[in-house]
Amino acid sequence: TTNLPRTAVISYFDNTEQRQRELAYAKWQLELGSIPFERAALYEWNLTKDEQENARGRLVTDYDMLSANTFNARTDYFIANRVIDEDRIIFASLMNREHLMGMYLNGKYEDSAEYRYIEGDGSIRWRKVSVQLVPYPESNEIKTYVTNMDIDEEKREQLAALEASQRDFLTGAFNRETFIKKVTEVF
Repeated sequence: TTNLPRTAVISYFDNTEQRQRELAYAKWQLELGSIPFERAALYEWNLTKDEQENARGRLVTDYDMLSANTFNARTDYFIANRVIDEDRIIFASLMNREHLMGMYLNGKYEDSAEYRYIEGDGSIRWRKVSVQLVPYPESNEIKTYVTNMDIDEEKREQLAALEASQRDFLTGAFNRETFIKKVTEVF
């Protein structure tokens, strides 16, 4: 007789979901390197626990570190003090914890919105807020990266080009297509 085993136990564990979370997290970590922090702010939140983990970039300011410590409380404060009235609904509809959780559960992992930001001196600048939802690799919790980027120069150039495309070069009057569109809006 030999001392070889007569039976073997094989265990199988499907770690596909875990591996996908690890890959998504690693991919986002690589993308962090492309953020121009000299004209941006990056906020990292554990959306599941509703806790801020980190904030970095030149646009991070003191009011970001207020005692308002939930995602929605910070958003409400920011909207009331830094977003112009016309853009508040756009900003608030995106930057809401419950909305972001629902977005994640429905398979949508990123979104963005452009808005006008009120500087401390009262001047207005265009910004773009982007949200990335990434699962933590070691749990079922959701990590949220919020990037707030200054896009003022690019946006003003874009708006100037749009305005120029709607006007006659010689007279400065609206071109035919724009005139018809504006008259139709009035009626």
